Amino acid sequence: MADFCAAQWQVFTPPLTLTPARASDAALAALPPLYLNAAEIDPLCSDSERFAARLHALGRKDRFDRIAGVVHGFMQMSLWLPQSVDAYRRAGDAFRVMT
Repeated sequence: MADFCAAQWQVFTPPLTLTPARASDAALAALPPLYLNAAEIDPLCSDSERFAARLHALGRKDRFDRIAGVVHGFMQMSLWLPQSVDAYRRAGDAFRVMT
């Protein structure tokens, strides 16, 4: 049974290339410039914060913005949330600097 369970777990374990948290420092250091943002009221916010901190610890200068007072998916609410419009502006600013 243990062998069966171990084999099944392999099916559900994402490859390292799909999971930045599991990527090597060398793989992260080799990434092109990134822009990261996270909604403050989002269970994934702390994951984004840790990822940004790890990138910065590698000496990278990737921009990270935590958008206050919004929930996961807020970027799709630009008709109703001024924070969404501002987040798109920030992303555009970041991308203009990168290119």
